[in-house]
Amino acid sequence: MAFNLISRAQRLTLTGPYQAATSKTIRQRLLHITGRITPSGQRLHLDQDWPWTPTLLTGIEHANTLTDRHAA
Repeated sequence: MAFNLISRAQRLTLTGPYQAATSKTIRQRLLHITGRITPSGQRLHLDQDWPWTPTLLTGIEHANTLTDRHAA
């Protein structure tokens, strides 16, 4: 089930090479690291020097666009 959720979110929110990346790559680069830097789950504090920050922020923007469009 987790694989299906990652796969669906990947196709809907990520662009470029991450849209075709393996679920292992997505977990290692985007999910595990962000989980460690947001232990409270309240706010997302990303290091601007982190190489995957733009990818993650773009994915979040795409997800927000999808949810805003769906809510309207």
